Amino acid sequence: MARMRRKLSARELYCLLTFPHESTETFKARLIELKMLGVKEVYSQGNIKVCDVCVIGKGTNSLVVLSYIRGFGEAALKILRVDSPRLTLIKEAALIQRLNKVGLRPKLFTYSSNFIVREYIEGETLDRWIKHASKDELIKVLREILDILYKLDEIQLVHGELARPGKHVLVTRTLEPVIIDFESGSLSSKKSNVTQFAQAVFFRSSLFPYIKQDKDDVRKRAIKILQKYKKSRKQKYVEELKSLIDHLICKSCSEERYI
Repeated sequence: MARMRRKLSARELYCLLTFPHESTETFKARLIELKMLGVKEVYSQGNIKVCDVCVIGKGTNSLVVLSYIRGFGEAALKILRVDSPRLTLIKEAALIQRLNKVGLRPKLFTYSSNFIVREYIEGETLDRWIKHASKDELIKVLREILDILYKLDEIQLVHGELARPGKHVLVTRTLEPVIIDFESGSLSSKKSNVTQFAQAVFFRSSLFPYIKQDKDDVRKRAIKILQKYKKSRKQKYVEELKSLIDHLICKSCSEERYI
């Protein structure tokens, strides 16, 4: 369970803003950058510990913490790690702006070279949520994820890490899935989010326990659908994938739904 939120001390903020190599010069520069973005407070809250502070997320390139920003309120603050090979978060921010234009979350509030301030999504990562989800809930969420990914394919925005989606999809209490972490994202007309995610669903049993990936006929059907989707990018093949998932999760479903 996440701990109760609390405001960070100056020492804790210093550690996070310069993680993992503390530097007074870097701290001062980044603190000015935060103030220019309108960030008023940074909080300790989350399931991961960094610098004895609870954070929302930790990756090889960044940290994500809860913050409060002037004009928007509660927000997720992504901090570029000082040891990251990436020089800036501006590219990722541009990708979030692009997905916002087609009505997808999370909403971007503001950004700079070292920070992204976006809508805070209160939810569980897919790999945690799936452990207690019912079959009906799983069907609903997987269907909605495919709809989101089809929209991303339409605007040629490739997430890049959805073959292992466990940490990159949040599920809210209202069962709304939200794709996060676009730092490996790119614009491409050749790659497909739908295809990457479908590979995880149909070929990686560890994440989706209800789905029987070991059945050769299922794999063949999935491959056939994905091949057709790759060639045409038509929504009807996304609907066929949904029907195949329905059948696999709900064994009582008629095979006529996906033949």
